[in-house]
Amino acid sequence: MAAAAAPPLAATDAYSRTNVQEEGIDEPDVAKTDGRTIFTLVSGSASPEPQSPQLRAIDGRGPARLLGSLSIPGVQQLFLTGDRVVAMGTDWRPGTPERRTTARTVVAVVDVSRPDAMRLLSRMEVEGSFLSARLVAGVPRIVIRSSPDDLPMAYPQQGTPEEMERVKSHNQQVVRDSGIDDWVPAWTMAEGPRKGRSGRLTTYDQIYRPPVFSGFGMLSVLTLDMADPSQSEAASVMADGDIVYGSATRIYVASNGWGPFSPEQGVQPVSETLVHMFDISSPERATYRVSGKVRGVALNQFSMSEHDGYLRIATTAGFDSTESFVSVLADRGQAMVEVGQVGGLGRGERIQAVRFIGTTGYVVTFRQVDPLYVVDLSDPTRPRVRGELKILGYSAYLHPVGEGRLLGVGVAATEEGRRQGIQASLFDVSDPAAPKVLSQHTVDNAYSEAEFDHHAFLWWPATRLAMFPVNHFADSPENSFVGAIGLRVDPGAIAEVGRVRHPSQSPEQWYVSGIQRALVIGDRLYTVSAAGVRQSDLATLAEEAWVAFT
Repeated sequence: MAAAAAPPLAATDAYSRTNVQEEGIDEPDVAKTDGRTIFTLVSGSASPEPQSPQLRAIDGRGPARLLGSLSIPGVQQLFLTGDRVVAMGTDWRPGTPERRTTARTVVAVVDVSRPDAMRLLSRMEVEGSFLSARLVAGVPRIVIRSSPDDLPMAYPQQGTPEEMERVKSHNQQVVRDSGIDDWVPAWTMAEGPRKGRSGRLTTYDQIYRPPVFSGFGMLSVLTLDMADPSQSEAASVMADGDIVYGSATRIYVASNGWGPFSPEQGVQPVSETLVHMFDISSPERATYRVSGKVRGVALNQFSMSEHDGYLRIATTAGFDSTESFVSVLADRGQAMVEVGQVGGLGRGERIQAVRFIGTTGYVVTFRQVDPLYVVDLSDPTRPRVRGELKILGYSAYLHPVGEGRLLGVGVAATEEGRRQGIQASLFDVSDPAAPKVLSQHTVDNAYSEAEFDHHAFLWWPATRLAMFPVNHFADSPENSFVGAIGLRVDPGAIAEVGRVRHPSQSPEQWYVSGIQRALVIGDRLYTVSAAGVRQSDLATLAEEAWVAFT
């Protein structure tokens, strides 16, 4: 007998979304909810045998319970849009004596209209590794990085001028003899009605070369047709890519620049960032638009932000002697050109966190103390530092928690810069010229996944709850804590509400019970780990139900 349809979600029901950089621009994650059902793709099973990733559906309308699961090889993250899940990831294929380890991007579309009977509609495989994705107005844009691994390139062994010339001549001939099949990634439909169909991801008229050498790889933005992935459109540029930032109409992909070649050390590192822009204003396809470069190296996606058509990017330049910059780039047709820059931030230090909010940028650098810089970007051609605050430790992630308030999650440190634990800091930034720290909360000998993955951080404005994973290791398992901590963040103070932990099979398998995500549905908090899902009371964090995965 078919299960009864879920009742419509009441207008008063509230639930949390993935913590994203830009409002309305969804990012892939390991857990999503529509306010009725929680879908997870968490990893970290305690089983010694390799496990195929499991898409699980957990009931979020009553006592938590497992509704169904579906095995999808090669995926790690997901989007939830309507009654469809789009699961994505990289499936690494083992190498052979003749061929190196290869990567395939896997894109699976799943019908989740009945969570107790989820159906795999299609599974597409594309040569290359999954870099990131954005969901804009219900359209998935998937960024894939590939390289011509099978070309028989030669590499210098001795570095003599004669050998270098022979290697150069050989490799030039290899490139001349190569064809589009060697450079453009292929796709194959592995499951679904179009199973067995294959082709090339892009055509000649959608492949571009940036004006500056950006690597031997191919960077592609795939606009997924969920109804028939074999009809999906893609645009490619010959470039490498590491960091993805997305706005409503653009996707930017950044990577380190390429320095000079040395026979002894190969390609030399260079303190420079290359940025490639794709136009995604059309719902049917992406188009490569333009590239640019700035001095210094970007930290992560929060290092970039688009506002009024300008790209702002924060970078740290130098290796031994460093300083940081905020640069503003504008599309001038042939290239993204620097139109404004402010430098001199954190001399001798490196950027640890960045957040752009409107026309203001917040930049954290660190070596021994944490300078928080407030950068005025109201005039893109003349950015300037308005204020600076120094405290011990540093924030690795910054989140707005109300008018004139920022919450930083990062590291507590000594005056010598030695790490002591996790530190949450509440900043008053209402006066850009005089930022202040209002309150701090520290957990000694601990670290948090939120330091390097903002999706692990939950901010629930209705109750002013901040929730994030904490792993605290003491002198014994009994005195240690692996779970998540809840903080009440009032406009002037931080106070701990409580903690949530998941059961562990043994102290040696603590990582299985390490909480990865927290979500809110109505008046309940749900925390997700590889071990299962814990349902708790939102106000007190008291335990209410447990769903085990293992």
